[in-house]
Amino acid sequence: MVAALSGQAARRIVLFLLVCSAVCLSLSPTAASEEEKIHLFDSAADVHADGAVTVRERISVRALGKEIRRGIIRVFPTDYRDQAGGTVRTDFELLSATLGGTKVPAAVERRGGNLEIRLGSADVFLDPGDHHYEIVYRTRGWTGFYDRHDELYWNVTGNDWVFPIEKAVFRISLPGGAPLTVWDAFTGFRGEKGKDFRRTAEGTFETLRRLEPGEGFTVAAGWSKGIVSPPAPGVTERLTMLLTGGKSLVMAFYAVLFCGYYFLMWHRRGRDPDKRPVVPLFVPPEGIEPGFAGYFREMTYGPELLAADILQLAVKGVFRFAGKEDETVILRTEKDLGEPGLSPAEKALAETLAAGAGPDGLKVTAAGGKTFHTAGQQHMKNCFQRSGAYHSGNFGAIFGGLLFFLPMIWTTLYIETPLFTDLLDTILVPVLLFLSAGLIWLAALELSKAASGRRTFSRSYVIGMAFLLLFAGGGVLLTWNSLRLDPVVAGGYVFVSAAVFFFGRILPARTERGARLAEGIEGLAMYLGTAERHRLALLNPPEETPELFEKLLPYALALGTAETWANSFSDILERAKYVPGWKETMPAGDFGRAAFTCRFAEALAQNVRSSAASYSPPSSTGSSGSSSYRGGSGTGGRGSSGGGGGGGGGRGW
Repeated sequence: MVAALSGQAARRIVLFLLVCSAVCLSLSPTAASEEEKIHLFDSAADVHADGAVTVRERISVRALGKEIRRGIIRVFPTDYRDQAGGTVRTDFELLSATLGGTKVPAAVERRGGNLEIRLGSADVFLDPGDHHYEIVYRTRGWTGFYDRHDELYWNVTGNDWVFPIEKAVFRISLPGGAPLTVWDAFTGFRGEKGKDFRRTAEGTFETLRRLEPGEGFTVAAGWSKGIVSPPAPGVTERLTMLLTGGKSLVMAFYAVLFCGYYFLMWHRRGRDPDKRPVVPLFVPPEGIEPGFAGYFREMTYGPELLAADILQLAVKGVFRFAGKEDETVILRTEKDLGEPGLSPAEKALAETLAAGAGPDGLKVTAAGGKTFHTAGQQHMKNCFQRSGAYHSGNFGAIFGGLLFFLPMIWTTLYIETPLFTDLLDTILVPVLLFLSAGLIWLAALELSKAASGRRTFSRSYVIGMAFLLLFAGGGVLLTWNSLRLDPVVAGGYVFVSAAVFFFGRILPARTERGARLAEGIEGLAMYLGTAERHRLALLNPPEETPELFEKLLPYALALGTAETWANSFSDILERAKYVPGWKETMPAGDFGRAAFTCRFAEALAQNVRSSAASYSPPSSTGSSGSSSYRGGSGTGGRGSSGGGGGGGGGRGW
């Protein structure tokens, strides 16, 4: 019995001790609040007569070895967006940092638009409990100067602390003890306008409730004009004010610069040699095929030029034609391509067509589309490359003008405009406006060529044109939106971009050799297109024979005078009962031989165009410092928690 009572007593004693321990633990400070926090955030701002502000922050924290192990990190923003959308960087200087009244190691590091003040040492850990930090710093650029008052719009605590803040206090002192004339304050999360604060009789602002992580305390304090002197603007700010106020003149200057440069280059290099009187030429320029003659005359390529050179090969006996007009078949003859009389370009074209022909010849229909597409691409490339010997692109002069974009972009760095929000925008927006102008210009050219019949509407061309129009439409929207935001700056970039593309089109010019070739081609076109043959009598033209008609018919097709040329030989061909050697049969009917030959040549051009268009190739796989605050006022109902200067937050480490 005694032993049993002793056991019960022992159990009661153990239970009593456990209860007492739990009560003691619940009453201990650590157990009562197992969280790290800021007990008091006490901030005092001393505004100097020159606009600088010295701030002393006393931050009392509870450290438990969780987040706060070695010390705290105070994050202070130095950059802000001004009302024009630009980024402004303010000055900051750390004057002192202490822990419990003793100097503490402090390292200042930049992280983007913020400075991080790291208090403490990596090898020294804090004891659990309360610790009192004090940092003093001087900053400049946060004092706002307005029409009726000056103001410090100050985010006292910042909204980015990871700890709750039990209480925040803020005091502000002005030169000569001047009083505040207008003030307001805000509590809560960023953007909120909470009023959980009071202003004491001494002028101190203090919060009335605990601020949770992410909440902050912001004060806007204003005073009469003249107490604080606006600092003299720095070189950068003066340049910004000058260029922003005169941005119309700046854009006009660059417009004149671009146009003046390109006009001078055009006057010196971009004009063709002086034209001489053009007289009819009865023979083609030496070594010039019909297709190249047509290309060089208009500097534009079309399938009719390929058809003209195919007809030229037929006239020279390399090919002959069979079948009806809408089912023409090209047949290879026995003529050796190595025989004299064929140019390298004609040999290459003949080989391409012969390689694509089947046992029954090459059909000028969709069946031969791939061959005609390939031949057309090679033919166009050959024309373009050969034109370089007679034509100067003046690319050096064109690209030289693009260098003026560099100083233009540098200048607009200092113009306050909603177009640019940062350095990247200052570079990217002009580039996008230039590309937009180019896309719009290219789309307009292609539409004009398509409307005039100088483009083949193949599937690949239609798809490509659809994408071009889509991107050009995006360029129109981008240009319109930019002009709406800032018609002066955006308009300047649009104008100079258009000038580049305009002069880029007219700067290429013919060389002296090219000018003489152009005269010869124009003289031949004049002869082929003269309907009144008697007007040529005084120039001793050659005898008009079926052979002459046949020899120059491909040139007439390439130069757009086939019908006039054929009509001029109508009677001659009828008397000679002309039958072209390159056409197997002549149709029965009342219409003349000349009319048939002309119609066949034009039908050949149309069929070649349609055949090439039927084939689509497979796709391939494959800022600167500022002396005053320009972020807007915080008084008059315009402020909010998280607004204004200062701010930031912090964390432990």
